[in-house]
Amino acid sequence: MAETYTYTARNADNPEEVVTFTLREDYLYVNLTGVFEQMDNVRKSEERGKEIRRQVRTVAKPMFFKLIESFTGPVHISDINTGLIGERLVLNAWKRLAGFRLTPMLLSISRVDNPEAAEAFVNELNERKMTAGRVGKFIGPLDYWFGWIGLFLLIGVLIRWPPREE
Repeated sequence: MAETYTYTARNADNPEEVVTFTLREDYLYVNLTGVFEQMDNVRKSEERGKEIRRQVRTVAKPMFFKLIESFTGPVHISDINTGLIGERLVLNAWKRLAGFRLTPMLLSISRVDNPEAAEAFVNELNERKMTAGRVGKFIGPLDYWFGWIGLFLLIGVLIRWPPREE
């Protein structure tokens, strides 16, 4: 069985903003914690519109991350950059399409409630990155720029394509 490492990040300023990260083998999995309990707060609230907006802001980024993960699978740890800046945890991950980096995803928690645990998570992720294999076809900027160049060329061809004469 593969060794796993799990870290639950909670925002010190907004304790309902909770995300659980699990490192298993060479992949990072994201789990939204407490989403259903937060939706119960909307049901009980006197000002539902205001509470819905607050809850959506709380879970928007982690929910987007989880939604992308559910379609494309977990993120390989070689495609993740993370850091702890003061008490702010920043995680930047790239999703791949056909082996090329397609789109970045940024997840940030402004002030984690346990900076020591966040630092241990960042260190563990970086240690695992050193031993993990690469999944990219190219090195550095070429890993994603080929995809962008291809996209721009395709758009240019479609724009300049001669219209059909009828």
